[in-house]
Amino acid sequence: MLELDARPAAGPYILTRELPRGVLGDRWLALHERAQTSHVVHCLNNDPAEPDSAGRLLAALAAVRDFEHPHVLKIEDSWVDNAGCVWVVTPFTGDQDGLVSLDTLLRRRGGFLSLEEARRAMDQLMVGVLAAHERSLSHGEITMREILADRRGSLLIEHYGIARGASTTPAPANLADAKAAEVRSVLTIGYQLATGLRAEEPLIRVSRVILDVDPSWDDLFETGLGPVGFASAAHALSAIKGCRLTRTTPGGRVGFALRGFIMG
Repeated sequence: MLELDARPAAGPYILTRELPRGVLGDRWLALHERAQTSHVVHCLNNDPAEPDSAGRLLAALAAVRDFEHPHVLKIEDSWVDNAGCVWVVTPFTGDQDGLVSLDTLLRRRGGFLSLEEARRAMDQLMVGVLAAHERSLSHGEITMREILADRRGSLLIEHYGIARGASTTPAPANLADAKAAEVRSVLTIGYQLATGLRAEEPLIRVSRVILDVDPSWDDLFETGLGPVGFASAAHALSAIKGCRLTRTTPGGRVGFALRGFIMG
């Protein structure tokens, strides 16, 4: 029987297991004492030397808390303790091994996904990004470490918009530029998922990595990762949905893709 009395607690949540540190701070698997439900409790980074640090985090949380979307991790609760630590509670999306981030999933899969899986991942992320942009919200650049895969294989962006909203000098500060960087980052992730290569200059065409790939894949990344990029998340989403699948099984990849595996 699990001895809960000896476990540390945060508010009504009993911290049962430390999880790998997230982009914005420490994380624990937690049990709600009364409801007996599993959650993830986060202690977000804030600078005690800055009097407004916790206040900015709480304001950023307030700005995005009502934004709910199937591909954005829900904020279930938040508070600041007497020591000035800002606590956030989100659903537990992982498995018996803990949380599964997209970079972890990619390593488990050998460095790349099938084209169908890569397109579905980009579609899910861009649908969430578009919904946020329509509410004048932006996360800015998204990394694989900030994306969680749940037990059904669905992707969710963790702590959407919080870091940018809490920063005194958000990069980029301009909302339009932040949106453009966010859209580009989803395409950057999608390129690596599909090819196993990082999106570095000079960009290697998808058709040089995957044999018999439809030209729509080359068009997607040459536009999305080109000098101008897509005009909006809606434009990018339309192009993602337009990528055609000509192979029904993974394979047909040339050898140099193996050197682009994500390793950490």
